[in-house]
Amino acid sequence: FHPEQQQQQQQQETGFLVRLAWILYPSAASTQLSATVLFWVLVYTPTMTLTYLDVMKHGILFLVVLIDGAVISYIPVRFRSIWPLILFNLCYLTFNVIHSFTSIGNPTSTDNDPTTDDDAIYAVLNWNKRPYTAAFWAVASNVIIFPLMFFIVWAFSTLGGGCRFDASRRRYTTGEIDSKDDRDSYRTNPDEETGDGGLTSAIVA
Repeated sequence: FHPEQQQQQQQQETGFLVRLAWILYPSAASTQLSATVLFWVLVYTPTMTLTYLDVMKHGILFLVVLIDGAVISYIPVRFRSIWPLILFNLCYLTFNVIHSFTSIGNPTSTDNDPTTDDDAIYAVLNWNKRPYTAAFWAVASNVIIFPLMFFIVWAFSTLGGGCRFDASRRRYTTGEIDSKDDRDSYRTNPDEETGDGGLTSAIVA
């Protein structure tokens, strides 16, 4: 096992598009999970009439993204991948503030009634009418909600065989693995000999 050879092999196998997917997937999955949870907790009411788009945007879409990233592609998620997510959320909150104080409105539900929240993207982020509530959820999203959703996405990315959170299914490994036990934990088949001593390629978080 030679870390230098493994690093060279990884650099050859991970191109720009692969690394771009590694950057975008954690943000996309965490954002979609956050939107799903917040919609059903803060927006949905029993008297609300659900549409296909409501369920698709706040549930089904997250499952599609998660299955593609964690089950089909085995995309690695590292803790440093949280920074693009935080940056995206800050950009979204900035747009949300601009949206609240302008006449952009919500073309899908605006009724020209100034007493309703239908001109806001989400009622809990109505900076024009309830700035303190909006500020609370803006801070909570960056400090608590988004990091928690990111951790859930990270946990799914490390899910291996037998519900083990050990990243044993990942296709690329970075860093040096010293012990025999660590090497065995990353083998697709411990009895199968490969050119790198049976070591599979999986990313270590």
